[in-house]
Amino acid sequence: MLRLTLWWLLLVPGLALAQSTSGALTNGSGGPAQANVTCGGTVDVWFSLPQQSGTPCEPLQVWATTASACESAPPTGSILATVDGGTASASAGEVKVVNVSALPGLSNCADGGVNQADLICGQITYQQTLLGGTCTAVNLSPLTVTLNNQPPPAPVITSVDGLNEGLLVHVAPVSTSEAVSTAVFWSLVDGSSPGQATADTSSFNIGLKNQGFVNGQVYNVKAQFIGANGLTSALSNVVTGTPQAVNGFFQNFVNSKGAAGGCSAGGATGALWALAAAGIWLLGRRR
Repeated sequence: MLRLTLWWLLLVPGLALAQSTSGALTNGSGGPAQANVTCGGTVDVWFSLPQQSGTPCEPLQVWATTASACESAPPTGSILATVDGGTASASAGEVKVVNVSALPGLSNCADGGVNQADLICGQITYQQTLLGGTCTAVNLSPLTVTLNNQPPPAPVITSVDGLNEGLLVHVAPVSTSEAVSTAVFWSLVDGSSPGQATADTSSFNIGLKNQGFVNGQVYNVKAQFIGANGLTSALSNVVTGTPQAVNGFFQNFVNSKGAAGGCSAGGATGALWALAAAGIWLLGRRR
């Protein structure tokens, strides 16, 4: 029976290896298979190997490609790093920290305007049988490196409403993939009394309170988006706004909704801010 088993293993070498789970390359230990980077950045490449009973007979080879899928073997001159067979017999570990400038197609990213993805690929070879013999290659799931060196688009301020010692700034919405926060800048029309505040882009109706605004003074207001990659947009158009005093319900309502740090949230609250601003305007008209 033992002879039959050995004969079967030699004829069907794949059965000699234990059932394997897919190996992978990740961004950091146990990290995602995606790395979003900017010019001058780095990627911390880690590996996890298939769980196999075979022995590695070639180093783990790691390379980068601009192709849409990893090649069946590393092209000449493309290898970023190797991990020798003894070390690669461990289930996981760090390959190396790779500079973005070393990746193909991304080395000129400092020139600007690049928005491209590279794959970092890995391959290791194992003996096909427990008794040795031919080695077979196993490819790891790749790590996708996406370079986003493009700033978000410039915001557009559609209007600025006056609140009691505050302003409500309306910005045309954009996708949160383009901008993750909005910086608002203001000053008096002569350039004095400058200030700024930042709100995340869950709201495009940005309430500014407790910022030293003076009722009756005219302020120039402009905005700037900040992208997920940390890059900033060009400045928006400039729109004027004038804080204005009101009495009664609307003053109490607006004061109760003012954010202590400066910026209010959107959604239903933003709609109520807009309603309050409209009510303030109507009260002003009746006078």
